[in-house]
Amino acid sequence: MSSSIDGVYFKQQVKAAGYTLDEFAKELGIGRTTFYYYRTGARPIPHQLRERIELLLQCPFQDFFLPRQESNVILLERSELRRTS
Repeated sequence: MSSSIDGVYFKQQVKAAGYTLDEFAKELGIGRTTFYYYRTGARPIPHQLRERIELLLQCPFQDFFLPRQESNVILLERSELRRTS
């Protein structure tokens, strides 16, 4: 999975805009499961849907991506946890 969407930040922005996750998925015209896959980075989000998300949340879609270095640090921290467990 090459996507590094910050699902926590995405969820916070949805809630800050006054939506529940279910309401936001309905507003986008997609199912809850599909929305879950998109917001966690399990599936790429189509361009048209990205534009709709920007419009509804009033922020650039790029804000939802972790910086490349930060996502690498998270991966390293997780692998360190596995070694010490």
